[in-house]
Amino acid sequence: MEETFELLAESQPTTVAHLDKLTSFFEHTYIRGRRRRGRAATYGPAAFPVATWNQHAAGSDGIARSTNSVEGWHHGLQSLFQCHHPTVWTFMSGIQRDIQRQKALFLQATTEVSHPSTRKYRAPNDRVARAVAAYGRAEVLGIFDRLRTCRTHRQVVGLL
Repeated sequence: MEETFELLAESQPTTVAHLDKLTSFFEHTYIRGRRRRGRAATYGPAAFPVATWNQHAAGSDGIARSTNSVEGWHHGLQSLFQCHHPTVWTFMSGIQRDIQRQKALFLQATTEVSHPSTRKYRAPNDRVARAVAAYGRAEVLGIFDRLRTCRTHRQVVGLL
């Protein structure tokens, strides 16, 4: 991650105002934190380390990449009560129905009964899996070289 960030930082245009401030903000916040005192190139921890926000492993492991599951649970809870503000009795009966449903889902999971994902989500999940599998094979440095060559060509022609 740090190597790719360094390549991006080195290849950024110098003609854009305040781009260096934006780059240092991302570096300190998401990549490696602020540089510590001394001669050695040591950095403090980032405010949000790479392990916190990087979703590469989630894509390859099939783990949820967003909070859609939580939103789905909330929608399911609202549809379970069939209203936004249930009474105590409606809430209790709804919770009992939800407990029964969760027990059934737990038993299905422990007996390893697999339910294929719906058709709506099958194609996007397959696309993410293919992209993650191909990620290791991509030549990141080659892509940056091609981009740098294109930018240099546009500067020579006078487009930039």
